[in-house]
Amino acid sequence: MTGSSKRRGAPGGRLALALAGTVLLWTGAVHAGDPVQGRKIAERWCVSCHNVSTEATARDAAPPFGVLARDKAYDRDRLVQVLSDPHPPMPRVHLSRDELADVIAYIESLRPPD
Repeated sequence: MTGSSKRRGAPGGRLALALAGTVLLWTGAVHAGDPVQGRKIAERWCVSCHNVSTEATARDAAPPFGVLARDKAYDRDRLVQVLSDPHPPMPRVHLSRDELADVIAYIESLRPPD
C-alpha cells in the first residue's frame, strides 16, 4: 500500500476530538477557580450593577450574587454560559478562563451549605 492509499480519518472526527479537548480544558479551568480572586474581580467589574455579597438587595435590575448562589437553576454550567455570553443589558465583560473560573468559584462560595 502506498501512502496515498491509506485510509484517512474523517475530518469531522478530528473536529469532534478537538472540541471535546476544548470542553475538557474549559471545564478544568472552571473547577480550579479561586473564590478570593473571584470576589476581587466581581468587586472590580460587577459591583456597578450587582450586589456581589450575600445580601439579597439589588443595585439595579441585575440579580445579586447571593440570589444567584441560592438559585439552583444557576449551576456551574449555567454560570459559565451567562458569563461567557452575556445578554443585554449585561455588558460584555471579557474575562479570561481563569477569571471566569474565579468569579464562578466566588458565586459558588456564597451558596448555603446543603
